[in-house]
Amino acid sequence: MKIERSTQIALAVLLVVAVAVSCNLNSGPTSQAGSTWVERRSRSTATSTTAESVRTTDSALRGLSTRRGGDYYVMPDLRGRQLQDSQDHLADLGVYLFAQRDATSANRYQVLDTNWKVCWTRPQAGKRVHVDTRVFLYSVKLDEACPRSRR
Repeated sequence: MKIERSTQIALAVLLVVAVAVSCNLNSGPTSQAGSTWVERRSRSTATSTTAESVRTTDSALRGLSTRRGGDYYVMPDLRGRQLQDSQDHLADLGVYLFAQRDATSANRYQVLDTNWKVCWTRPQAGKRVHVDTRVFLYSVKLDEACPRSRR
C-alpha cells in the first residue's frame, strides 16, 4: 500500500503533536531517584484580596498570609499522616512544589502514595514558609516504623 507524501507529512505532524501534548500533560521533572517533583500551579489573580480577608474567608487556606513578596504559610505537622493526604493538605495551603522521599536508606519509589506515611518534613512543622519553597516529605510504608535518625 502506497501512501501519498502529503498524507505521510500529515501523519508525522499528528504524531509530533500527540507526543508534545503527552509530554506536556506529564510535565513535572523527576530528577532524583525516589523523588517526585510537583510544580506549583498559578492561582487566579483576577480579584484582589487583603491578607486579613484571605485568612477569615477561606478556611482551606487557614494560616496563609499575603505579604509583599508572596504568600506564606505555617508548615503543618504531617507526621504519621498518609502521604497522599499530606500532599492534598499542602495543596490546600497553595503549596505545589514538593518532593517525596523514602525515609529509609533503601531509596524506594512511592508508587502508591496511599500506602505510605510521613515520618518528617523539611522544612519542619511550625516554620513559616514561602509557598515557592520546596517541601520534602520523608515517608515509609504504612506497616513500617519511622527511622530513629533523619538522613
